[in-house]
Amino acid sequence: MANRALRVAIATSIFTVCWSLPFQRPRGSGSGSGSGSGQRSAIKAQAAAAGEFPWQAQLLKRGSHVCGAVIVSDRWLLTAAHCLSGLEQLDAYQVVLGEHDVSVEEGTEQRRNVAEVVLYSGRFGRSRGPQASLQSDIALLKLERPAIFTEFIQPIELPETGDDFTGSLGTVAGWGASDATVNGPIFPRVLHKVDMRVLSDDQCLLELSFFNFARRAMLCAVPPGASRLCWGDSGGALAVRRADGRPVLAAVTSWGVDCGLSSTPAVFVDVPYHVNWVRDVIGETLLDELMYQQL
Repeated sequence: MANRALRVAIATSIFTVCWSLPFQRPRGSGSGSGSGSGQRSAIKAQAAAAGEFPWQAQLLKRGSHVCGAVIVSDRWLLTAAHCLSGLEQLDAYQVVLGEHDVSVEEGTEQRRNVAEVVLYSGRFGRSRGPQASLQSDIALLKLERPAIFTEFIQPIELPETGDDFTGSLGTVAGWGASDATVNGPIFPRVLHKVDMRVLSDDQCLLELSFFNFARRAMLCAVPPGASRLCWGDSGGALAVRRADGRPVLAAVTSWGVDCGLSSTPAVFVDVPYHVNWVRDVIGETLLDELMYQQL
């Protein structure tokens, strides 16, 4: 997450960027280049409390943070497809559940290897064009072994296909860049959150007229203040509360224009548009496992 202070690393030109960025942060270290104690909040964002977003997970590639991910069952997580490189082997990826402060072991974490990747746009490892990978920038990760649900690890409810979140206020969480220096981005140690207001498709098309915004498959949102999402925030959940207070997964963080140098909205994968695919993949796998157990 970031605001306009990212001027040093990003410069002032506008460009489209998928918000995944591998960075190594050893346990017990500070929070990155020029980060000091790491306890400072992302500018105009807030530090989340431990367990506040139990569906939020961290996706690592060869031990380095790449993106966020979203727990939707004990075996499956959602993330942004661009966070995964078809050139990498599955054993390059690991998921950390129950994470909060990435610089220390807090006793709430569970680490799982990734056993399978299912892309909406095709099989993992198959070459994907930029339109296919961005328009439906969504992927399912199957864990090698099930998560054990705790106070800090819980799935988020999937939406229905007819859900329309236009005008809703949701919350996004992530460990994405909060600032930058001449040495590169600064990443917070603890999970941060920012509220986002979902815009209509017409507003998104107008605001993103120079970019590849796809009606229905994507949604866009803006924060009430100057904060923005940035590198490392991709794959996280945009969670909206139902009338009874239950959180539901409205969207998955996908891409943005300039990490907050302008007022351009952030873009997300619309989960209601893809939810039948999600349920089909998870359901087919559960059925296969049940049949295998009965053999």
